Amino acid sequence: MAVPFSVAGTLRSYSESFMINHARTLLLNVAGASSQSSDNGEEYIPPLFTPLSLPTYLQTTRNVLFGTAPDRYFLNFRARELMQLLHVTELSEFVYALDPRVTYWPETSAKFFGSAAKISIDASSLNSNSQLFVSGLDAADLGSGKSQREYVIAVAGGSVATRLVTSGDTGSAAIVLTDGASQLIPLPKSPLSFRLVNATDGDTWTVITIARPSPAITTLLPILELLGEPLFIELFGVNPAEPYATFKNLWFDHSNPVYRLSGLLLAMIYRTNEVRNQTNA
Repeated sequence: MAVPFSVAGTLRSYSESFMINHARTLLLNVAGASSQSSDNGEEYIPPLFTPLSLPTYLQTTRNVLFGTAPDRYFLNFRARELMQLLHVTELSEFVYALDPRVTYWPETSAKFFGSAAKISIDASSLNSNSQLFVSGLDAADLGSGKSQREYVIAVAGGSVATRLVTSGDTGSAAIVLTDGASQLIPLPKSPLSFRLVNATDGDTWTVITIARPSPAITTLLPILELLGEPLFIELFGVNPAEPYATFKNLWFDHSNPVYRLSGLLLAMIYRTNEVRNQTNA
């Protein structure tokens, strides 16, 4: 399926005010003041941008893409992934139509994607022979949008207590030693486990894990398809004018999943832009 509509000459029809990284900022919809250059994957957000109050159909769609309470790593990772989809095809013209000043493309570094998961272990208090080993492959929580978890692990009285700092979930287990090494002990709300070696009372560790979200194309497209006709009518319109007619055709009729998801993303971004224009009117 060809993309029949061009945005050439329509720039001011769809945006009353402009900002650097306009499309990405609207897709993320987080405060510019919260942006920290030290955060993984951070890109420029206009400092004065404030999150918009989105209608239910936009918020529902956004919750599928980013989770209901995403952390910054998840937000930046998913935004990078989704904006890449828009920029690798001719559909990028819809991104530039809102504002051509894009600072994150073409990409200059792929470091943010790195390895699939990262685990850091900090020995807060322990004897010189104590060790902790983490095993397993962590996974981001797509429902909540959590990529990062922090655990505190403490040994006392022949048992080990674990606490997930972000949620308060706890666990405990009696330590069973074999040649100085414990059994594998699960971490709360995680596929990871750990093993202690030569552990003694008072030993304490902090474990921080960061996991990449699974790809949107393979994991989220089937969920988005189930959002239902009423939501899609609000998103695309019944008999939509351009550019929504093109976005709708891409979503419903294109055979390539990149173009399908791009049609939905662009409709989200342009509808969010309408909310912004109405808010600033």
